[in-house]
Amino acid sequence: MPSLPWKQLQMRAPVRSISSTSRTSCRKIAFSSGGGACHALPRSTLVDLPPPSPGGSRLEALRCLLERLAKRLGALIAAWTAVGFVHGVMNTDNLSLIGLTIDMNVYGFVDEYDPAWSPNHIDTEARYAFGEQRAMARWGLEQLIRAVSGLAFTADNQPDTRTWQAAHAEPADGEAAWLPPEYGKEAPRLFEESFENCHDVRMRLRLGLSTSEGVPESAPGAPSELVKSWTAWLGRSRAVYPTASRALAEVHVAFYSERGDDVETRLTRSAEELSRASGARVSETGALCAWLGAYREQVLAEARTVGKAYETWLQQKEEAIMRQAEAIRVARVRRAVPLFVAWTSTLRELSALVEAATESERKHGSIALEVALRSLEHPYDLDGSATADVLGDWAGRASRRLLLADWLATARAEDATDAPAPEVAGLVGVRRWVREGLADRPRETQLKTSCGAQ
Repeated sequence: MPSLPWKQLQMRAPVRSISSTSRTSCRKIAFSSGGGACHALPRSTLVDLPPPSPGGSRLEALRCLLERLAKRLGALIAAWTAVGFVHGVMNTDNLSLIGLTIDMNVYGFVDEYDPAWSPNHIDTEARYAFGEQRAMARWGLEQLIRAVSGLAFTADNQPDTRTWQAAHAEPADGEAAWLPPEYGKEAPRLFEESFENCHDVRMRLRLGLSTSEGVPESAPGAPSELVKSWTAWLGRSRAVYPTASRALAEVHVAFYSERGDDVETRLTRSAEELSRASGARVSETGALCAWLGAYREQVLAEARTVGKAYETWLQQKEEAIMRQAEAIRVARVRRAVPLFVAWTSTLRELSALVEAATESERKHGSIALEVALRSLEHPYDLDGSATADVLGDWAGRASRRLLLADWLATARAEDATDAPAPEVAGLVGVRRWVREGLADRPRETQLKTSCGAQ
């Protein structure tokens, strides 16, 4: 068997992946990890091929590798899509054999749910845009299949793409030199299946819905249809995706503590609050209200079924079931959707502060970096306390947050006064700026860059 084109298959910094395409396996991984959906297995379990048996075929092993890679790659791209991550440079040498995120020279998280957005400013054709990542990953997989099949393949800036296989001698053991092309036909199908299954599971988790088998649906196919209609609304409304997703945990859907209003009035109020929080177009508020109605029906359908499984629930009134359904839904959303996001616009302001800091500003810069790191290491805010502390009445706020320079000016002014502990107030302001900047929707356009940019 000729050696693999390792230049095409470099593996570097690990992030997260999963090892199975089945919804059951995705669900098992999702609920076994504290942070939410489909998190990483331990490194030792990432490559779980059985040990080779005496006389085993290298071609069969390679075929198995391609199929495992296809499943993991599909799961990885589903993860990127669900969280709004855009890699930015999906050349074949930036894709991993074991389904890891590598070579993040250019990357970003979408603000508006825009399939055409790319963080790479030289990607003028949107080749690696948010909505193109699935197609580009499959294309990269297909190039690998062609390469190990001895066929001509395409790679970026490689002059020997049609001749490299001629440099490899025929194996001495009589086994075929290249993988038969028909062996590679299953891998693309497995990639697509893995993407569909794992994206559906991740999105259900972000919506606070159950991923268990056999959970009743308010209508046939309701959970998957809710996922599709939610992303469709996000695209039409130009809502900020992470903010809108997190806002689902901060608005009422299944249960309301206040009395007197009918369900439609309450859902309209929740739709207006979510729209304001995420910057969505006002013209799409009615469509969001209709979606929340369907969403509410599915949440309650799941809760009523769960209630039947417990003897104490059999005696509960509908109001108690709605209260419990709301609590479960909110907890699930907070567990799957982080409050803090690595917005490049915020990180750009923060890095500019650190680079240009004067002696008097270094303390503020150090505090800001520490707060940012701590927030991104623990981004979920499971009990909602940080949400209220950082954003306050986030759905009712009209003004955007201050620039970091404004916070620093305030901090310097307070430090110069004779008020008790004035410096503390300034540092509190910087801490608040960082947390608010990572939690709130961006106040300016996301940073775009390119490989090698300074």
